[in-house]
Amino acid sequence: GNKIYYMFIWSFIYSMVLFIFRSVRHTSYASQGRQGVMPATNPICLVDTFVSEKSFSNHDYNDPFFGNFIRSTPEKNWHYLPYLNRIQDLRKCYEEMRLCKTPFVIMEDFLKPADYLWAIRASIKVMFLKFPTDIFSPILRAEIRSLFSRDNMTFLLRYRLAQRLAEKGFKVSGLLDWYEAQPLDNVQNLGFKTFFNDLKISSYVGAFFSPFQAIGYQAISGEVEQNVSASKIFFYGAGIVANFTNIPGVSYECAPAFRIHKKDIVPQANENNCFIVLPNMLPQAEEIIDFISQSNIHQKNLFISLHPATNKEHLKSYITAKLGDKFKYQYVERFSDVVSSAEIIISTGTSAFVDAFMTKIPCLVVGSRSKHTLNFIPEKFENILFKIVYDPRILQATIAESLKTAQEKSNYFDIFFKEFVQPQTAADITLFGNNLFSSCDKNVVA
Repeated sequence: GNKIYYMFIWSFIYSMVLFIFRSVRHTSYASQGRQGVMPATNPICLVDTFVSEKSFSNHDYNDPFFGNFIRSTPEKNWHYLPYLNRIQDLRKCYEEMRLCKTPFVIMEDFLKPADYLWAIRASIKVMFLKFPTDIFSPILRAEIRSLFSRDNMTFLLRYRLAQRLAEKGFKVSGLLDWYEAQPLDNVQNLGFKTFFNDLKISSYVGAFFSPFQAIGYQAISGEVEQNVSASKIFFYGAGIVANFTNIPGVSYECAPAFRIHKKDIVPQANENNCFIVLPNMLPQAEEIIDFISQSNIHQKNLFISLHPATNKEHLKSYITAKLGDKFKYQYVERFSDVVSSAEIIISTGTSAFVDAFMTKIPCLVVGSRSKHTLNFIPEKFENILFKIVYDPRILQATIAESLKTAQEKSNYFDIFFKEFVQPQTAADITLFGNNLFSSCDKNVVA
């Protein structure tokens, strides 16, 4: 008991130190080139997004999450609300945001030292006081406790940002949240709902997820009552929406799959080419390499794609130690550029299968032997377009069987895109724009 308690205290202190260091560093860089901030004359809509210094070209933001949607709906007076994570050149990132044609709401331009102290005090209250009634709602306090980190502390500042924007005279009419079913989403929602009475919030889920994760996206009445939920939650396709139930105050709807660009790709000669796509979670990535190292596919050409958010040096050292001279392998930078030359994709916990399915290439999901298997492919396609494999000794036979099944039932690739990936036609995008913030307070049980 004492050991667990001390580990908890140490984790909390470590997160606090990281938060303070990050805040000082970001504030320092953000202050360079800052000019007086004047509130927009007309109401604005905010779009929550992740940004890096590589996201810009010619003073324009290359939006990897919503594509051209923001540019195509200027009438909403969009302002990006960025979250900066894993930035190598922080100075350049702030400079690019200030020069961008689409305005960015840079948090550090509005926050005061008291706001950072408030975030620290709020974290201490939430984590160590049993009933801190003056800090958030019961649901939100429980969420923060269950997944406390530096990132959650940073998002506590979003709550204070909403207050500062209101004090500055900004009128925020809408918030489009990039939704990942985490406490930080709800902290942000509560802040903007608290300080902008007429605000409408919609969430967009721009990724696939496992059935195990799906429960996090189902809204409950308590979230509506405690003012932390969005009024609409959008998914890629009808096949995903069908898994959720509307409740009073929250509806689930379809939206264009902005991150998926469906194209007809002609497969190249691909015999013996296996593409291994590693997820951003290091333990899962190492588990896949362990699995391959114990398998019987030594004669295959292995192409390994490392997730950009992982520690590449560590993973490459791990791969060298595990695969050594026993396997023929090489690294690829952009999996989507070379997927058409693959025979099969081996992965877990990634959305790489979408690119594979465009080329009618089946997938193998490495089943975890210690934890829950992260599989993002809808279950109805199991043993048709993908298989979960646990035993590395039968990998060669499983590949042959998967290729045969996918060829015999190739029409299922088209079924997947029809049911689970809504296209980005002009009509679909227009409908999404018109529907985004409409009738948010009139949702009923389906």
